[in-house]
Amino acid sequence: MKNMSIIVRSCRSFTEKKLREYDLTFGEQIILMFISAHENVNQDTISKAFKIDKGMVAKTLNKLEQKGYIMRKQNPDNKRENIISLTQQGTDILIHMSTVLKEWNDILYEGMSKEDIAYVTKLIEKMAENVAKYLD
Repeated sequence: MKNMSIIVRSCRSFTEKKLREYDLTFGEQIILMFISAHENVNQDTISKAFKIDKGMVAKTLNKLEQKGYIMRKQNPDNKRENIISLTQQGTDILIHMSTVLKEWNDILYEGMSKEDIAYVTKLIEKMAENVAKYLD
């Protein structure tokens, strides 16, 4: 567990340093990537996906909206819900973020074969599934 914690903290430090000029925290980066991968996403979906408090998601979304990376529109089918999407500025920053993440992955997987990487990925996915079942 210690090594996984080191990897996560190092990834956070690396990406925050590389994206400092864009004023993006690690949590904001993760939520931006989630929004880019899911159309018509709402706050509740984000909260459930990351198993984090809706209030924390709301604060992060407020910051992202203030920075101009996302916009919220009222769901016509449910007036109490907002649909969250990326702005052009949000889409632009994701291009830069993908470059930073590729650089991180090159560091993380240095010296590993494609088979090793696939195996590690499979193990981590299983671990995440196990934890998700426990927390539900």
